[in-house]
Amino acid sequence: MLLTIMRLQIAASAIYGISFFFVPDFTLDTIFGWETTTGFVRAVGAAFIVLAWIEFNVTKRLSERLDLVWPFAALPTLLLAGFLWEKLADTYDGSDLFFWVTVVVTLFFAIGISASARKV
Repeated sequence: MLLTIMRLQIAASAIYGISFFFVPDFTLDTIFGWETTTGFVRAVGAAFIVLAWIEFNVTKRLSERLDLVWPFAALPTLLLAGFLWEKLADTYDGSDLFFWVTVVVTLFFAIGISASARKV
């Protein structure tokens, strides 16, 4: 189960990363209805691409590297906490669609990886 959820997170991170890095205007403006500057978004995209690559390498040797699973549970948890903090502080200026998609995706991975990693 853990391997499946981590593979789904790899795919989600890669999709976020590639779309933010290569077509940030299309991704944010057209899909999510949020106009923003592309420099920071491209940097976030690069980070998500690297994250997907690192997680892919960890999953290839998962039985040997179970110690590296928890950062992949912590990342969506921290991302979720950051988004919720912004919303509660009323400083979030993005689109509601982007906010809710991010909340649902990060909540799924935070719970999924944490719960399945405990069983391993």
